[in-house]
Amino acid sequence: MKQQWEKDAKQIAKYYTDKLSEKGFTPEALAAREKKYENLFLESLFEGIEITNHSSFLDIGSGLGLLIPFLESGGIMPKDYLVLVSRVSNYETYLFEFIKKMVKHSNKHVLFNIITKIDITSQNYNNTKSIGGVTSIDRTMLESILNSIEGITYKIIEKRVFEDATDAFVQIKVQQQAVKE
Repeated sequence: MKQQWEKDAKQIAKYYTDKLSEKGFTPEALAAREKKYENLFLESLFEGIEITNHSSFLDIGSGLGLLIPFLESGGIMPKDYLVLVSRVSNYETYLFEFIKKMVKHSNKHVLFNIITKIDITSQNYNNTKSIGGVTSIDRTMLESILNSIEGITYKIIEKRVFEDATDAFVQIKVQQQAVKE
């Protein structure tokens, strides 16, 4: 499966390179929303969570990549920053492996946002199942993935920030024994 994911990554890189060449560094090029909505997302993601300096971050569906400036504006200097940007083959397995890896390397929390419901008539979501498409997953499948990971508790807060989608802000609390395998 890893070889297929590597092949998918090349296809996704070409897609976004072409989009950026065509539209420049704009929300439209990256299938992202306007910058003014990013803070609303990020504030929702970190709601009730204390973030400290030198934390590590995995940004799923990074949009315009505004997480780092958001954190820095609050005086937080990230230790590591990784990005999982798009749908690949066997997406649910891929997502499970990434979340599991995040839990393994975390000592406190794993936080991410992912779309759980979409309006299929919206132009923003016309390629949700294709390679490079929007990173969305049904809430039931998301819960199934999270329930299969040992040593965690989690909370899913769904918000409808945009009228054509529902975002799940996922907050995972990692129990200390889950860190070491």
